[in-house]
Amino acid sequence: MITILAACGSQGMNQTAPVQPVYTPFGEKVCLVPGEHMSFAISVAGITGAEATVTNKGFDVVDGVRVAKFHSTMESKGAAKLIKVVKDDVTSGINEETGHIELLDGDFLFGKKRFYVQIKRHEKHGLLVRSRMTGKMRRRHQRYPDLSRTYDSLGFMSVIRCWSPEKGTTQVAYTHAGRRLWQSKIEATGKSYVEHNGTRRQVRTFSGTSHMLTASGAVNKKKKPRNWTLHVSDDASQVPLLIQIDSPFGKVSIRLVDHIRPATAATIED
Repeated sequence: MITILAACGSQGMNQTAPVQPVYTPFGEKVCLVPGEHMSFAISVAGITGAEATVTNKGFDVVDGVRVAKFHSTMESKGAAKLIKVVKDDVTSGINEETGHIELLDGDFLFGKKRFYVQIKRHEKHGLLVRSRMTGKMRRRHQRYPDLSRTYDSLGFMSVIRCWSPEKGTTQVAYTHAGRRLWQSKIEATGKSYVEHNGTRRQVRTFSGTSHMLTASGAVNKKKKPRNWTLHVSDDASQVPLLIQIDSPFGKVSIRLVDHIRPATAATIED
């Protein structure tokens, strides 16, 4: 999901964002299960073109803050790999209590372009984003004043998994994907059903619209917003079964194909 959202780039990073967005809480729980592993198949216009994995590596303490460490990967497969090689390898740490991003170290390959991203929370300067692109060797640095209320993709997902609001409830979230910051408006659209591995499963459904932001923190009007739908299983595991995203390449579907949960893990509701 990281590269899918970040694929269409924005320019200009050497600025400090003056905008202080209004943030709203999703609730008190963050769905974190040490040892949990999920695999996803990613298709575009009905054709599978990539695979992704997410693994919760357990908890650690970074600069006095307890974080959940994640390792995530994504790689193009089959015919899609012949057209363009896409490969992500990301290590991230999210705040155990809030789900907000604390650190990220990512290696992103998109065709002939390869870039490295480091994100680190700084007590004085806010959220620092450093990126370096190979070839042209461009280095970019960006600061966001509010250091504690931005998610990465996995932190955002960990919060949404445990969010059970009334139908019609809306929230706003800010999420880093690759080198870029996105503003998303999310609405809880109620319960429905999806087919998963031959079984009809009940899900909690959320719809959202995400806007890419410029370095100043304003909506980038040159980039079209992305509409998406998320289906989370309405059971004890609360896993993301299906994500659908409108993109310039067509409808993108991210479907859960494997879920490994440690036998000793408590249910998320506990």
